[in-house]
Amino acid sequence: MTTEATDKKTTYRDKLCDLRWQAKRAQVLERDHSTCRQCGKSKTDDPATILNVHHIKYRGGLDPWEYNDDELTTLCESCHIFWHQVHPLAIKDHSAIINTNIFDQFARIMQEANYWNAKKAFRLVGAA
Repeated sequence: MTTEATDKKTTYRDKLCDLRWQAKRAQVLERDHSTCRQCGKSKTDDPATILNVHHIKYRGGLDPWEYNDDELTTLCESCHIFWHQVHPLAIKDHSAIINTNIFDQFARIMQEANYWNAKKAFRLVGAA
């Protein structure tokens, strides 16, 4: 079997387990001091905080570890989920990454929307 045929069967989730991505992810977390660049949550303040390295934009044909450092940022899981809800076309298969049922996802999204709305962090298009 050729490498090309094997690569076509590799899922995005599999690529996130690749050692090259894990090394790149560790570099970004270190650069950002293991702190969410949106809300400021950190592992130091709350060890239960889950941090994600987020691709600010997606470019076709690149593996996750092939992006420049300035195209990656650290977000806590809540901010990461919310970001993808505000920018739904930015990710192809979010359900493959987040293993919760749809009702849990909706509850979490609403909680985050209320949080960000209270902070006036995002302004909806057409909102007064």
